[in-house]
Amino acid sequence: RGIFGEKAKRARLDVGVVPAWAWCIITTIDTQKDHFYVVVRAWGSGMKSQRVWHGILKNFTDLDNLIYKTQWTVEGNKYPPMLNALVLIDSGGTEDKMLGMTRTMQVYEWTVPRQAIVRALKGASRPGDHLYWAMKNPMPKSKSSKQKLIRNELRAYMFDPHKAKDMLTDLIVRGVPKTPGRSMAEISGPEIWMLNKQHDPVYDRQMSSMHRTAEKKGKGIVEKWKLVQSGSRRDYHDCETFQ
Repeated sequence: RGIFGEKAKRARLDVGVVPAWAWCIITTIDTQKDHFYVVVRAWGSGMKSQRVWHGILKNFTDLDNLIYKTQWTVEGNKYPPMLNALVLIDSGGTEDKMLGMTRTMQVYEWTVPRQAIVRALKGASRPGDHLYWAMKNPMPKSKSSKQKLIRNELRAYMFDPHKAKDMLTDLIVRGVPKTPGRSMAEISGPEIWMLNKQHDPVYDRQMSSMHRTAEKKGKGIVEKWKLVQSGSRRDYHDCETFQ
């Protein structure tokens, strides 16, 4: 967890401030039964990025307010405030008994009219040839006219979570000292995956909840990402993986 605390200590900007070098803002959402985990991250050239905001939102109205009504101040007011360029939301899967529909259907229904910037995501259970690809049949066939409309208009994507986690790990450690206390001046290459000044132990703990393990499969060895401790939460890690 120490690497994330150190990143927060080195951060130059407060929560909600976009670095002047950023080109766009991407928001990623991990869907839970009755709330959402959210990470807002600013991106620049060369895969350089910085966390702008993270937190928990209660409902889809809160998501709309964050996505469409929140303007993020640019460092030093050098440029006008920025809005989201892209929003990626996990399609969920838990059934909402009160509404009589799955969380996935709720996400799809919310996503369709917002697809100018919003895309629904689902992690693939098997490795893919690419990092992400269009989902062929995101919804089963239905006689409901409402579900037919959603099915016809929805653009949803599968992604390979193991490839994405590999990329995330590479970005996190790039340009960071391998031993505590080592001067940043000794490191070759810049640090490119950054946080803001907010040091959040919950975020740190969830970001440290996954590790890569080697498992025997048949005559070979397969590497997989798994929880360090069974039952640990990894919601912010998932959001950063979507990023």
